[in-house]
Amino acid sequence: MKKANAIAHKTGGANLLNRILESPGLVDAVRTLRPEVLGRLIDRIGLEDSAEIVSLATTEQLSGIFDGDLWKSKRPGLDETFNIRRFALWLEVMLEAGGDFAADKLCELPDELLMLGLGSLILVINIDELGLQQCDEDEDGWMLDKALDACLCHEFDDLMVISKDHSSWDTTLGILLALEKNHFDNLYRVLERIRRASAGYIDSSGGLYNVLTADEMLESDASADREDRRAREGFIAPSSAAAFLRLARESDLSVIVRSTTPDPVTKAYFRDLGPTVLATPAGRQKDINRSKSDLKLLNLLKEAEVVKATPRTRLLSGKGKTDKTDTAYKTYLTSLGTSDPESYEIRMEELAYLANVLMAGSSTKGRRYRQIEALEKAVEVCNTGLEYLLAGKDRKPEQSYDSSAVKLFMIGWKLSKNL
Repeated sequence: MKKANAIAHKTGGANLLNRILESPGLVDAVRTLRPEVLGRLIDRIGLEDSAEIVSLATTEQLSGIFDGDLWKSKRPGLDETFNIRRFALWLEVMLEAGGDFAADKLCELPDELLMLGLGSLILVINIDELGLQQCDEDEDGWMLDKALDACLCHEFDDLMVISKDHSSWDTTLGILLALEKNHFDNLYRVLERIRRASAGYIDSSGGLYNVLTADEMLESDASADREDRRAREGFIAPSSAAAFLRLARESDLSVIVRSTTPDPVTKAYFRDLGPTVLATPAGRQKDINRSKSDLKLLNLLKEAEVVKATPRTRLLSGKGKTDKTDTAYKTYLTSLGTSDPESYEIRMEELAYLANVLMAGSSTKGRRYRQIEALEKAVEVCNTGLEYLLAGKDRKPEQSYDSSAVKLFMIGWKLSKNL
């Protein structure tokens, strides 16, 4: 117990942060981390305490972290929705890292994300149009005056920004003022787009007092933009993953066996996949640059369990090596690594895709699949499909093994009743 407590203390969030910041080499190495690794490091430290680490992040790192951290789904198979409370906390941390830093990084992020985040926190109206409404002498005009007196607001040129979330107003206003100072043109462009997105709702709901927010429309635009970026990195939308699993379950088995072309979901996935993506469930397997400082940081992150062993290493005992408990498909994969490395990489990319499908569109024991669990389950289901083909009288063994992992998985998923 004492040893466990010592390790926990040694790798605690505050201690981990201090060990990084005390070494200039490690500080520089932080900027070489993949976004998902940096995101796990920030989670390990705690976002509220990570302003100094966040201040080191590149725009590419922040964009990648936001794509994963700001969107959550209630359960597998449902598309993620934007978490406005988390976004507001990120704004607070970025502002703590420095107003200039926050303004510069936010301006480099996709407009759709900035519109969605800010549009969820503020309402933007044209001051001249507001004046016309205030001149209205009917009951709604009087109620509007009373509502405006009680709101938190600030003017930027001819636009008025009104808070929709009082608890985060100080942070939001701080961000807006930092943007006004250094990037007024960018700020005005985003505010104007938020104003236009709200205008239709204001008109259709009988005026500003009863206005409905434009959050749903803004989220749709930002979600589509995010899904495009995530697809290039090897991720799959939960709705697409659920659609693939449903297709495998509902398709006629003979049709799956005879098919020679990929299904629409799989075809779209590999069409959108970026050229640098390798075969891992997370969709990326590029190591950080191997300088002395990078390796030191990597070892520190492994010690703190921020970085763990890669699923491929744990899945297979080694190319060309098999175990008595290995299934037919697992044995095939290990031998393929030695006999045909190019085909091996193709199969691993297919398994990465299938693991992504399981993590996004299915669950196990009432929770989401973990990365290694999803990859192991994908291999298990593929083995079920392979055994079915090997048992077929009109199917040669070499043809069965040559089948894509996706096809074997669809057969296995169709046959497995308890998945």
